[in-house]
Amino acid sequence: MPPSDNLDSAKSGQELVEAYQRQLADQSGSRIPDRALISDMLTDLMHYCWLHGVNFDRAMEAARLTFAAERTDSPSFALDSTVELVGKAADQAREADLPFRGVITGIINTSGESVYRVRFPCVEHAGGYSENELRPGIAFRPVRTSIGLVRSPFDVERAIIATSVQVRKAAEYDRAPSPDQVRDLRELLGGLRFWSGASSTHRLEVLLSPRIEAAFRELDAGTTAATDGHPARLAAADGPEPDLTITPPEQGPHHAAPPPSQRPGLRPRPDLHP
Repeated sequence: MPPSDNLDSAKSGQELVEAYQRQLADQSGSRIPDRALISDMLTDLMHYCWLHGVNFDRAMEAARLTFAAERTDSPSFALDSTVELVGKAADQAREADLPFRGVITGIINTSGESVYRVRFPCVEHAGGYSENELRPGIAFRPVRTSIGLVRSPFDVERAIIATSVQVRKAAEYDRAPSPDQVRDLRELLGGLRFWSGASSTHRLEVLLSPRIEAAFRELDAGTTAATDGHPARLAAADGPEPDLTITPPEQGPHHAAPPPSQRPGLRPRPDLHP
């Protein structure tokens, strides 16, 4: 942003501060120091965001990013935007056979330079990158499953883990997975591989294998609450993380209860049998 535009922004901020100062002075009868005044304004904004369901921390992060971009007059990336690695960072990702497209999950500004934390699909920890190591990435294309659309790469990731656990649990009971599970898993892995730049769907499964194993152990230990939710349904609904519970197989044929006369401790009543 040109310096004149920055000056206009500063003047707009001054008008807001002065209006807020006048309002508080009318209430208290005294002038509040500038630092305390700004703190009070931010506190009021936090209350406003809480009341209206606005994420204040993300708004503040976006404001810091915008301020840094306008001060340096350089391009920048917003929180939650999709990016891909370029140059040496991209070469290193390919050498390690890792995805090179991801989502910005945090921004740190130090000494006027922004460091972007980028989360890549199937990679548990986010990495920090400078602006010249990134460029805008292609938008994620929702994956169509038997239940509905899964709209974000990390919802797809969670659905892959949940469906993989279901398939594995079915094999433990000597059952074939349902056609929907097989089809959904193929579509989820394929969609995520295409977007992330991973070399293969098998590579994604390898990267996710520790989390799949942990989810399976948790399920096997009986620590996951029971539900009939399909993992793709939960991901498509943008709700909580997909549930990993598997319905166990039936335990043999169902037998009718014996008549009262054959139950232990029960005897026919003579007055009811002439």
